[in-house]
Amino acid sequence: MVSKEITTKQLSQQINTLEGRFDTLEGRFDTLVNQVSTLTNHLDEFIMFTLEHVATKDDLSAAKEELRGEMNIQKLDIIDRIDIKFAHFKGELTAHYKASDKKFNSLIELLKKRKGISRQEATRLLGYSYSKTAR
Repeated sequence: MVSKEITTKQLSQQINTLEGRFDTLEGRFDTLVNQVSTLTNHLDEFIMFTLEHVATKDDLSAAKEELRGEMNIQKLDIIDRIDIKFAHFKGELTAHYKASDKKFNSLIELLKKRKGISRQEATRLLGYSYSKTAR
């Protein structure tokens, strides 16, 4: 068996090689630590931005309720305006009906006076009994 003795110089070279490898590993480790630290900082910034600018479920619920309230107010306002429009229309329609009715009654009276229609026809057209005073 051949025995190989290691000299001090060889041992020193091996230690130096190991030290170089450890230095390289230490540098790579420091790089990884710096990258993880940078990533952590970016993640912290993202979380802070998200907390400040993204709505939560409670925020959305509150906004939804506020919007619902505004929509109900608008709905009531629209209904009120429609009611007013219908009231005006009903008034105009009633006035027009009365004016037409007055014209119709006047026409019947004129035809009755000129003997264009009989008393029975006038009564039937007017829908009431024709009195002697309204000749």
